[in-house]
Amino acid sequence: MNNGIIYIADGLGLAGQCMQSIKTMRTRGKVHPPIHVFTTNPEVFEDMEAWKVTTERIEPKPGLACKPASMGKTPFKRSLFLDTDTMVLNDLAFEPFRILDRFDFALCHAPTRGFSVMRKVPNCVPSWNSGVVFFNDSEQAKKVLRQYKRFKPTAPRTSDQAHLSNVLWKTKTPTFTLPPEWNCRGRESGVPTPAMLRIIHHQRIFKLLKRGLTVDEIIRRFATNQQGQ
Repeated sequence: MNNGIIYIADGLGLAGQCMQSIKTMRTRGKVHPPIHVFTTNPEVFEDMEAWKVTTERIEPKPGLACKPASMGKTPFKRSLFLDTDTMVLNDLAFEPFRILDRFDFALCHAPTRGFSVMRKVPNCVPSWNSGVVFFNDSEQAKKVLRQYKRFKPTAPRTSDQAHLSNVLWKTKTPTFTLPPEWNCRGRESGVPTPAMLRIIHHQRIFKLLKRGLTVDEIIRRFATNQQGQ
């Protein structure tokens, strides 16, 4: 399989959130790349074969260790990893798959830099957010994911995305920086208009859905700095 999407859902709560994320994606677009979910609770996804969703059982991990532990096991040649608190808004969100013929990774800048584990790296090197990650199956990408897997969430003052950014820099991996509309984290992201949004990444989106807001209303809030209201 060439292009595909992976999620990692450790725990029943994140599995349910992942289900919501998938349903929103499938109902808003016409392009349906296959989806593979690494999860401790595969029973949550039993009735989703029609939406091209497969699952693989994983063991629970402490903190954020489940993400580095599983990303390298993707079954796809070109993968889009999504955190469970993401909302794919339209088919244009999948355009960066094309970039993976020239770059091994494509990510957005993290609004919160997290330089604490990036010592001995120039301070001008960005920290990329690890909640929306496009990557290919090159040997260089596999090398990065093997080193990313070494992340230890129990260590003080660390973050998995800072560790990933550190590895991308030190391995000289060809990395493309996507514009913020592919990973909108809220007012810090700087997405100019609602029409430009591709992927929203925020815990607040599913709370707003439960309050009865439509996806279009949520899009307007995130593009006009009102996402928390």
